[in-house]
Amino acid sequence: MEALFDAHQYVHFDGVISQGPLRHLFDSDQTLSKLVNAPVLVTTIDHLMPATEGIRGGRQIAPMLRLLTSDLVLDEPDDFDIADHHALCRLVNWTGMLGGRVLLSSATLPPALVQALFAAYCTGRQAWQQDCGDKNVPLNICCAWFDEDDARVGQYALPGDFFEAHTAFTQRRAQRLPGKPILRRARLAPHTAIAH
Repeated sequence: MEALFDAHQYVHFDGVISQGPLRHLFDSDQTLSKLVNAPVLVTTIDHLMPATEGIRGGRQIAPMLRLLTSDLVLDEPDDFDIADHHALCRLVNWTGMLGGRVLLSSATLPPALVQALFAAYCTGRQAWQQDCGDKNVPLNICCAWFDEDDARVGQYALPGDFFEAHTAFTQRRAQRLPGKPILRRARLAPHTAIAH
């Protein structure tokens, strides 16, 4: 059987191995077992991207199983290159289709990325609700924003309504920032070229 992980990927977990219907798969690959069974998984996004990038047989199984049983927390998703945003949206969409929740942790998310990720999640969550949820209840995504001074919560079905709430929260934050104490000051130092 071809390995389900690339050689550079590593998961450390010494917990209880699943005894469920996929035990034969876990018994053959301890790394797969650790990825799927760990109660809390902190990893680079590389471990989960194969869920939506299935170009080689079998490599999407472990990340799909993980997303099926977990929520997704993305720390500083704005650090990714703009060329990666399509893949990031696919991952968020897939999490929504599997019924998971997504948390974005960043103070510097560009508005276009926030809107794209919400739209991707909405589409995925709509598919999940059609299959697994109550088809008679309109889609309403619970969203929350937090910073050190404020927290806002709301439910949104349309990307436009969500984006208005997001913009209102960020504008309130921007108005509070000038009143905060300055923690660091930078100064440009002159640099003289050294002749070699």
